[in-house]
Amino acid sequence: LEINDYNPRIKPVFNGDEVSFQIIIDVDASIIEQNSTQDLSQGQAFDKIEKAASMKLREDVLSSIRQAQNLESDIFGWGLEIKRRHPKEWKSMGTRWAEIFPTVKSDVKINVHLRKSYLQRKGFTFK
Repeated sequence: LEINDYNPRIKPVFNGDEVSFQIIIDVDASIIEQNSTQDLSQGQAFDKIEKAASMKLREDVLSSIRQAQNLESDIFGWGLEIKRRHPKEWKSMGTRWAEIFPTVKSDVKINVHLRKSYLQRKGFTFK
C-alpha cells in the first residue's frame, strides 16, 4: 500500500486532573503491488485490506507513542496543544508536564480508505 494523504485529529480529553488524548487519523491509500492471484477489485477484498491496514497503522502509532513516553519526549507536541487550546488546564499541569506525559493514555482510531488500485482486474499464474 502507498499512503497518498492523511488527516490526523488530536483532541485532549480532561477528566479532573487527568488528561488523555483521542487520536483519529483518516488515511487515503492506494494498492501499488500485489503478491497473489486473488481479484482485489471485489468490495470484500478492499474492505479486508482497509481493516488490516487500519489495524497495522494503529499498532505502529501506539508503538511510537509508547516509545516517546519511554524516552520522556513529547515529540507529538501534546503539551503545546494543551497550552495553546486549553490554557486554563495547562496552567495547572504545565510545570508537571514532564512527569505527566509518560503516563498519558491515548485512544487511537485509524480509518484507511483505499482510493486507487494500480493493478489489473484479475491476477494470473505463470505455468
